[in-house]
Amino acid sequence: MKKRLKHGFMALGVIFLVFLADVAIRGPKAKAHQASLLEALRSIPDVSDASLTASWSGYKTSNGGAKRMLVSGLPVSEVRMFYVSQLEEQGWKAGCERLIGDRERIVFVRDEDSAILELPKLDSQITGEYFILFSWGINYC
Repeated sequence: MKKRLKHGFMALGVIFLVFLADVAIRGPKAKAHQASLLEALRSIPDVSDASLTASWSGYKTSNGGAKRMLVSGLPVSEVRMFYVSQLEEQGWKAGCERLIGDRERIVFVRDEDSAILELPKLDSQITGEYFILFSWGINYC
């Protein structure tokens, strides 16, 4: 029993050291990438009547993201055209589109980053809640 416990603590120690090494080696680059991603998200304006309901940002050494959740009373087609135009103006290219339940997800790519716009299906008259998410290190297409 003592031998198992000793080996368990040794394994836990090795895992902890690997974690610390990863943070020391990849951490600064991840932090810088996250900061540039946040700046890119901030540079995208929102539609005229949008109200921010929540925001989130987080990263680890392998990936990260930042998200704005909003509400709009404008038609979905208008909100979609606005963001597509804004993203394309800043060098984002259309990647793929998917329906996820009753939501439409439009993915844009730029270098190793993704921008995701998720809206209600296009036939909805009022957009309601939607989000824009910028991420790195995750492939959404």
